[in-house]
Amino acid sequence: MGYVQPNYTWTKVSSVKVNNKGSYPGASIGGGIDYHFKTNYGIHASLRFTHYQFGLSEIDTFGILLENASYRMECIGLPIGLKMTTSPLQRYFLYAKLGFIPEYTVISKINAEFNTSPDLKKLNKFSVSYFIELGNETKLNNRDRLQIGLIISNGLTSVIDSKGSVLLNSIGLKGAYLF
Repeated sequence: MGYVQPNYTWTKVSSVKVNNKGSYPGASIGGGIDYHFKTNYGIHASLRFTHYQFGLSEIDTFGILLENASYRMECIGLPIGLKMTTSPLQRYFLYAKLGFIPEYTVISKINAEFNTSPDLKKLNKFSVSYFIELGNETKLNNRDRLQIGLIISNGLTSVIDSKGSVLLNSIGLKGAYLF
């Protein structure tokens, strides 16, 4: 299976001093396998390369802006989870995937406006999120299938090594060709 996935990324911040600066576009590309151990149940595993973008700002206790920073991250991820499908409806299947995505940051770039906050510059190299994917799988012939789905992922571990946690979340439209 090979796939491409445009996505939109935002952060969930648990610190009073750090604010989210909005949502940004990104993309994933990858390949993987679906192994069915029963008729409608299987294991999904893939290797993907993902581009994330997000922005953060840091303020002091009086509300004065200390730093504006934008981040770009290139990650290698290994989504793994359970895949469930419906019985065939003509040549169509509905599917759901639930699982985890451990990711390793290979390349990161931080653009800081004032360059004063060391806390916003400490990126964690490893992060984990969980995902839910819902979609349609169309049987093209006896072997090949086309898959279109909506994937939502929510971070479990912080991407910034600072006093509060910054969780990376994304929503994407996934198109895959299964052969």
